[in-house]
Amino acid sequence: MTELLWPFNLHHSIPSNSRGELGSSLDADGSFHFWTPGVLRGRPEIGYYVHKFPPQRALDFRALVEQAKVWDLPRLKALAPEQPHVFMMAGDWEGGPKRSVMWAIDALPAEVLPIMEAFHKMVDEAFASPREVLAGTARWTAPSFSAREPLRLEFTLSNKGTQQISLQDPMAPEEGESLLSLLISQVPSREVPAPTPKHVTITPHMLSRPDQAQPHARRAPGSRLELAPGESVRFVATPSAYLSPAEHRAVLLLDTGESPQPPTDHVHGILAVDTPLLRIAHR
Repeated sequence: MTELLWPFNLHHSIPSNSRGELGSSLDADGSFHFWTPGVLRGRPEIGYYVHKFPPQRALDFRALVEQAKVWDLPRLKALAPEQPHVFMMAGDWEGGPKRSVMWAIDALPAEVLPIMEAFHKMVDEAFASPREVLAGTARWTAPSFSAREPLRLEFTLSNKGTQQISLQDPMAPEEGESLLSLLISQVPSREVPAPTPKHVTITPHMLSRPDQAQPHARRAPGSRLELAPGESVRFVATPSAYLSPAEHRAVLLLDTGESPQPPTDHVHGILAVDTPLLRIAHR
């Protein structure tokens, strides 16, 4: 039997507003790392989890992969822009022998389906072991808003992992940047078909921190927001969206920021937080 190559990496697209990808790595000793893309299982989270399975669990999973002969199956050789896909690779990214294969997510060979089922069971179990994970919740501060008034959205960012995490402070991004936005779409009806979603930028001056003595205090551009394990911070955003009176669905998008040399505790990605139904009234 051919010697197994480790680690085993599996990545696949997740239908989320951040167009993210769930990535994972499984080692022969049962160490399982996976990172979340912005929304997974309906949870708005980014970051990574580290879970320890028994070594036999890793060997059993790899046996499933090898029995399916995935390396010999017809594969996708090139991706179209933003094409959802599944990618598998055995071997070290940094060098040495490796094997890889890729398919469109809506055209997976039947032989791959039991592997994906087993993989997602491992992901579900690994949710018990968050390492560096940023989670978010959001709610409107009123049952409805007038079409003529700014919206008012309260959102909370939490560190649900066991290690400190950091991101660029949404109230102090680099000059000329905004890290927050809303993606809003009117609920379709017979009279109104599904419209194109509206993108609303939330600038730093639309933000405040009600949990601070000076809620509107500004920090230097590029400042970082650090969260200890279990710590949460609360923001209030007051954007003007100019929406028609109707019910709307909205998603809050938070970009954690980019820098040439981010600190090791930086959580990278776009957090996508669904809000409750947004009602705009005639008044």
